[in-house]
Parts: sequence; structure tokens; C-alpha cells
Amino acid sequence: MDNLITFEGVKIYVDLVKLVSNIKHQARRTLQGFILKKDRSTVIDVLESLKHHINTSSQLFPIFDDEDGEITLKLPSFYNFSLKDMLEDHPELRNNLISEPTYFQDIDYIYSPLSISEIDLIQNEEVKNYIKNVNIFLLIKTQSDHQTLNGSNEETLFFLGKKKFSIINDLSILSPVDLNTILAFKTSYIESSIHKEAIRHIIKDSLINFYSNSYEISLNQICKDFNKIYDVIKNNYEVYMSEFTFSKVKREVEKFRTENITRINKAFSDIQMQIVTIPASVIIVAANFKTAKDFSLKTNSVILFGAIFFAIAVYYICENQKDTLENINHEVKSHKRELEKNPLFIADNEIQLNYAFLNNRYHRQIRNLCWIKLGVLTSIILTIIIYLTINSEYTCLTINIWFLDSFWCSAPKN
Repeated sequence: MDNLITFEGVKIYVDLVKLVSNIKHQARRTLQGFILKKDRSTVIDVLESLKHHINTSSQLFPIFDDEDGEITLKLPSFYNFSLKDMLEDHPELRNNLISEPTYFQDIDYIYSPLSISEIDLIQNEEVKNYIKNVNIFLLIKTQSDHQTLNGSNEETLFFLGKKKFSIINDLSILSPVDLNTILAFKTSYIESSIHKEAIRHIIKDSLINFYSNSYEISLNQICKDFNKIYDVIKNNYEVYMSEFTFSKVKREVEKFRTENITRINKAFSDIQMQIVTIPASVIIVAANFKTAKDFSLKTNSVILFGAIFFAIAVYYICENQKDTLENINHEVKSHKRELEKNPLFIADNEIQLNYAFLNNRYHRQIRNLCWIKLGVLTSIILTIIIYLTINSEYTCLTINIWFLDSFWCSAPKN
């Protein structure tokens, strides 16, 4: 389309064309005719007014000879012989609504751009149908998987499901569609804030199943069948909602809570035998150290190293279980985020309490593992202290060893 023009500018141009007599087509969009003597002064005034809307240097500005009354008009894009001609000349207007005032000669009507909610202000049914049909295309387009545009500005929508299905926008036949159906489709499904992905799949599957014997369909046919298509979409969505009830979601969340509580508890119970042995290991190690006549530095050192190795192993087992708990917590948060996409359910206090319970149990088990790791470190320190205490009594393993003053006693103690 050409540069935007006001409604007043279109009206002035239309009034000028109506004053032309003996109109002949020099080319498809070029008219030539004559202005009667009685109308020439009027035409001069009209041309003067038109200068405020179309630049005189533009090839679209009418050429008028006020002596013989001959006039040549190269029609701007806003001047159309019919809606059908406009769609042929400007295929891009099948994909998007007209953005400037437009005149249709066959119905003698100037259309001003309006939203679909203001469509009742349009006096012509054909123009109304055009607005409805393009709106149907734009709404369905939001749900497509892919779009392509060919060199003729003809757009094709692709839907991927059980098969590859496409809608070609070759709009040429304007079908009457119930306005309430289009508005309901827009508000209930396209602009819905819940179940957006589910709705997308429902619309896609409804279209594919409705035209089960076709892989490609014209937008003309879509608009013709739209009322029936809407009923199919509505019925499929109601079936989906009957399966996706609040009670079902609540049961699934409670089942998810039970499963994950079991997993969280298992992360702790898997190492409970190692946990129990931590205090016992200190006692056992202390009891097995060789003293008095059986004293053996080598034996005591082996026992110490074995105890330390066991404690370190338990410590890293605790770290591994901590990673397991964090992974479970990540899954819980992901599950909650997924449910939060549906404000209908996440706002419910009973559902929220399940996630709060899992979160509290996770933090409790993390604290327990921290205490266990602290106990492991304490056991290592106690074992080393016992080792040093015993060996310092039966050897010269005192503070002096660190300065290499001496090591073995000259004689063992009784």
C-alpha cells in the first residue's frame, strides 16, 4: 500500500473521480476522462484540497487540463474497484488487516480501520466478512508451528501432529462467520492465561482431525467451516478439562509428595548403619590399641589409619547423599514451577502445603547430614587424640618428636 492517507483525503479523491465523465481505462489502474465545463471550477477546488493529502510531485496526483477538461488519474492503493480486486492486487492484505482508509467502488463505501470489537460500526456486510476472515487467520496463526511467505506475499501456516497439515492463505471468497464465535475463540482460547500449551495442542489436533483426509487446505474453506471447527475445539477442551479437574491435580500432588518423602527418607536410611558405627568405631578403635607389654607402634598406626579411612569414607557417603537430596529438591521445585503455570491450582492452600512439607523435610535431612559430618570429623579428632595419648606414654612420642630431638626411649616403661 502507499503512504497512509486520512479518511478526508480518500473522500476528496473519491469525490473527484465521481466528477469524471466518459471514463476509460488506459491501464489496469489508470483512468482517463473529461470534466464537464460546469464542473471544472469545482475540480480545481477539489485538486487544491487534495494537495494537502497527496504531494503534487507524486505520480498519483491527478493530471488535469482545465482548458479541454481532460483528466488522467493513476489510482492510489486506497482506491479499489472491489474487495476482490484489492486482495488480488495486494495479497499481503490477506495476512493483515487494512491499515488506512480504503474505498471500494462497486459498493461505494469508504472503510476506516477498526478493531473486530467495533465491527458493528461497519455498514457493509462484505467488508465485515473480510475483517472477520482475516481475524480468523491471525488468531489461528498464533497457534501454528511454522509459517512461510512466498514471493507473492501468500502466507502458509504449518501444523505438526499426526501429520503435517498446512493452511494456505489465498483468501478470495469472503465467508460470513458469527462474530460471537470469533470473539469467544479469541478470549476463551487464544488469550487464555491458563492451559496455554494444552490449548495449542487441542487447536492443532482439532484442525488436523477435522480435515483428516487433507494435508493442505485453503483459508477460504477454514472460514467457511469455522463455526463447526470452533465447536470441535470447544468439545475437545471440555473433555480435557473433565480429565484435568482440581481433585485429580490434588491427588497427583499428594502422590508426588508421598513418593518424594520416601526418597528423601531413603537418602538418610541408606547410610544409617554407617551412622550408628561412628560412635562405636571410636570405642572399638580405642579398645584395640596395643598397650603395656603388647604395645606396638606399627599396629596402633595401622588401626588409626583404618579408622581414619573409614571415617573419611562415611564423610563422602554423606556428601553423596547430600547431592541426592539436592537432586530431589530440584525435581520438587521443577514440579511446582510447572504447576504454577496454572494459577487455578497453585493458588490453593492445600496444594501449597504439600510443597511446603517437602521443602521442610528436605532442609531437616540436610541439617541431619551436617550433624553427621560433624560427628565424623569429631570421631577422627578423638581417635587421633587417643592414638597420640597412648603412644606418647609408651614411646618418646612427645612434643620433642616435632623437633626431631629423640624418638625411641632408651628403655621401655614398666
